[in-house]
Amino acid sequence: MTLRRRGLIDVENFSRRKFIATAAAGVAGLMVNDTVGAENSADDHDLERKVGEMLKSKNFTVATAESCTGGLLASRLTDVSGSSAYVKGGVVSYCNEIKHNVLHVESATLDEFGAVSRQTAEQMASNVRTIFDATIGLSTTGVAGPSPSEGKPVGLVYVAAVGENFSEVVECHFSGTRTDIKAQAVAEALKLLIEYLTVEEPNLNVTDFNDETRAAMQEALLISEGKLPAKSFDNIDELMKDLMSDVDD
Repeated sequence: MTLRRRGLIDVENFSRRKFIATAAAGVAGLMVNDTVGAENSADDHDLERKVGEMLKSKNFTVATAESCTGGLLASRLTDVSGSSAYVKGGVVSYCNEIKHNVLHVESATLDEFGAVSRQTAEQMASNVRTIFDATIGLSTTGVAGPSPSEGKPVGLVYVAAVGENFSEVVECHFSGTRTDIKAQAVAEALKLLIEYLTVEEPNLNVTDFNDETRAAMQEALLISEGKLPAKSFDNIDELMKDLMSDVDD
């Protein structure tokens, strides 16, 4: 099972629909990716082609910063003929020395949160974007196994995407072999990139929502950041419907 937690959402520059989907998932406590994954797993091999088409259509570029995936993400992206038009380059930062000296992840971040953390993932993506002057920075850092690392469990992976006025980190919990976990992490990174590229709606002004919806969103964000305990709802579809009707009004 693949579980995802959202974090580091730039509220003022987030699409309305995507923000509400995230809020609903946050209120639920966890987003279970298997529901979507079961439908799309057969298409995972095609993700890099979809990414390439979308990047080219927008005239966007991407740069990668990888740890646990060891270059597999860049390899997938460049499996597509003509990918030099949108892949600027990448860094495999398999040790903290490279994360700090090449990707400029702050020593304080590595010391306090560790290499496998949402903070490190965000800085990796943000800084590789700057280093390569790319539109989007994409990063992976986690524990592929077979043993835990930094006291963190096998299968814990953080995937981050950073663009202009946008920053998102997804916490994933994968299972399987070392090879399985690496492959799942790359697929998750590509899916996150597709989500980013799919956002074409006007920027969100959170004041557009009523008080009840804003309160639910705020609670959802606090849950997704681990500042409040996760909740469970008998009918998340009903919550989602209510939130979406507020957007449509």
